[in-house]
Amino acid sequence: MLALVRKYAHWLHARWPAGTVEKLPQVDEHGRSNIPGLYIVGDLTGIPLLKFSADTGARAVQHIAADQRLQRHRQNDEEVRDIAIIGAGISGMSAALEARRQGLSFALFEATEAFSTVVNFPKGKPIYT
Repeated sequence: MLALVRKYAHWLHARWPAGTVEKLPQVDEHGRSNIPGLYIVGDLTGIPLLKFSADTGARAVQHIAADQRLQRHRQNDEEVRDIAIIGAGISGMSAALEARRQGLSFALFEATEAFSTVVNFPKGKPIYT
C-alpha cells in the first residue's frame, strides 16, 4: 500500500513542472482509478461539492469492502491496514467513518489539520452544499 501511495505522490507532485501536462488517472463512478488499488474521491475529482465529497468517500470504501480480493488478502497483523486514506477533509473523514462501519482497519493521513479544506476555505469563495 505504501508503495502505491509513493507512486501516486510521485505522479502528483514530484514530476511538476514536467514541461508537459501530465495525464490524470481515469476514475469510474466508484472512485476507482486506472491505477490498481487507487481510488480518487472528493475535490480531487474536480467537483467541489461538499455532499459529493462525503458521498464519494463513503462509496469508495463500500466498493472496496465488497471486493472479494480484499477479503482474501486481509491479514490479522495489527501493522497492516486494509485501507490507507490520504487527506482528512470531507471525503477522507467520510471514508474513515465508512471504513469503521464496515469493520475495516485503516490509517488516515493528513498533512495539516482535519477538515483543512473547510477550515481554511478562502473567504468569499462560493461553496456548494
